Amino acid sequence: MTRRVVTEMLGWGALGTAGLMMVAIAAGSWPGDTVRLGPGLPDAVTVTGSSVVTGVVFAGGLALTIAAWFGMVGATGRQGPADTASDGTAVTGRVLLAIVVAMLGTWALPMLLSDPVLSRDAYSYVAQGAVSSRGLDPTEVGPSALGSGPLLEAVDPTWRDAPAPYGPVAIGLQEAVVEAADLAPDTSVALMRLLSIVGVVMTVVGW
Repeated sequence: MTRRVVTEMLGWGALGTAGLMMVAIAAGSWPGDTVRLGPGLPDAVTVTGSSVVTGVVFAGGLALTIAAWFGMVGATGRQGPADTASDGTAVTGRVLLAIVVAMLGTWALPMLLSDPVLSRDAYSYVAQGAVSSRGLDPTEVGPSALGSGPLLEAVDPTWRDAPAPYGPVAIGLQEAVVEAADLAPDTSVALMRLLSIVGVVMTVVGW
């Protein structure tokens, strides 16, 4: 594989990162959140979370990400075993793998740092952990048993009265996360993501 292809892959990777940043910013806005069109604009020029502007930003970011994915696939498909760089040295398959892994890592970063995208289920899990932490059974009562507070407010109203469908291991982990985060919703979600990453790594290693 030539260095020209490597440069092309890096360019596609950067485009994908930018696209996912747009997705994370747009989809992180909940319905009802106020999103200004720009600094210094009057209050009359504001939009809300699921607005046209937010949708355009989200769709545009998704389109960039899809284009970057196909671009990277096309770039890797054009490399051949006999290709060499301009200085006569070959870029090995290990380099290719390292580039792909690095790009996937940068693509994952906006998702890891943003609010939950297109779903507030993570806050439901956190609330179920808080219910268990209070000595209640989250398989019998929903997050509404918390009464009030930021943990309950973060849960989608559709699921506030729904009991947890998961077993004691999941509930135990949720309770541990909430207690470690001192009942802070955002910190709890961040720790839940950390647990998810550990689970994915364990799956890869076990596979």
